[in-house]
Amino acid sequence: MSLPRPSTFFCAFLTLLNDRLGESIVFPLLPFLLAGFTSDGRVLGLLAGSYAVAQFAFTPLIGALSDHYGRKPVISVCVAGSVLGLALFALTISLPWANLWPAAQAAGLPLALLFGARLIDGVSGGTAATASAVLADISPPEKRAKAFGLIGVA
Repeated sequence: MSLPRPSTFFCAFLTLLNDRLGESIVFPLLPFLLAGFTSDGRVLGLLAGSYAVAQFAFTPLIGALSDHYGRKPVISVCVAGSVLGLALFALTISLPWANLWPAAQAAGLPLALLFGARLIDGVSGGTAATASAVLADISPPEKRAKAFGLIGVA
């Protein structure tokens, strides 16, 4: 007995939900997560903005790649990139840098890793545009407004 294959619509919705949760869960926690590394508000602002800037810069490229190579492989690579970025962020936050490698903390290595993690997650954040394109591709014109309404729900 095999399980039924989930619909394309459902998979696109879950991809959008995952992308938005990855963005919105980290953002309000940044001041508390950065407290162990820096108290400079500018670093917090730059770290928060780095995700959005990377996503803004790379979404057109990801859209073009999805038109050329197909939606499924591009979404798969982007989801893997988001997982990599969030894992690097979580690992950097969870390591005891002061005990493990004090010179690295003094040199700013944890902050560089946090910026790298947010940039990786932002670059691969083009899943929203690609998943939206999937919904536009599979929805008939009379149901397209409903499909894009679900994007807002995600």
